[in-house]
Amino acid sequence: MAVSTQVQESIDEAVRALREGLAFAARTESALMVQAIGEQIHRLEHLGNLDDLVSKFESEMSKKFK
Repeated sequence: MAVSTQVQESIDEAVRALREGLAFAARTESALMVQAIGEQIHRLEHLGNLDDLVSKFESEMSKKFK
């Protein structure tokens, strides 16, 4: 099951806001803060891929055990 449109739009909006924050943080904050924001961006961007992978796994498992 793919991520719904509403959820994907919210994730995209969060990523845009974090990227803006990252741009400001890169100029004024510590490296730890910059790294933490970057990690959150990475996690959110790859959430859709993870959802697809889990869906495929569940589909294969249900076929196997029918």
